[in-house]
Amino acid sequence: MANFRKHAIWGMIPYAGFFGVAAGMTVGWDVWGRPEPFPPLIASTPQGIALSFALAFFGALWPDTDIKSKSQQLIYRLFFLLDLLLLIEKFYFYSALLGLFVMLPLLGKHRGWTHSRLTMFLLPAPLLIAPMYLDQAPANLVGLPYYLAAMIGYGTHLHLDGRLIRKHKKRIAHRTNSK
Repeated sequence: MANFRKHAIWGMIPYAGFFGVAAGMTVGWDVWGRPEPFPPLIASTPQGIALSFALAFFGALWPDTDIKSKSQQLIYRLFFLLDLLLLIEKFYFYSALLGLFVMLPLLGKHRGWTHSRLTMFLLPAPLLIAPMYLDQAPANLVGLPYYLAAMIGYGTHLHLDGRLIRKHKKRIAHRTNSK
């Protein structure tokens, strides 16, 4: 099982590789023409690129918020500042939703639902769905680069913990014993 440092570093490396390949594809499409319809896979602004890498980083740390860890301390401090900002700006409804969301990992056991492949797809889903809902345009996929970044970061955490691709040792052992 990996520690904080390993999750933090290896959460960024696969996303950096994905980003490099997608950037190369984008340059190629700009030269030879983009296949239509094809949504952008990476953010195009400096702020969007920084946000994407931050989402990959925090996605790689999020599963360990279910126990006392460096990941939990870092992420909860960030959420505290965000919640404080929401309260100062008088966004009480969103502050309450954030508080509810932040409590969820503490309700499960360690390596429970936060270490699930289904959660890897569902947890970052608001990054994809919110822009569609807010723009009232179902075909609007401006959130796709951010969703992919968070999902890739989350997937690296699960991979390092041996939970992304599980080997069925019992079935293999059973087959060898039955011969």
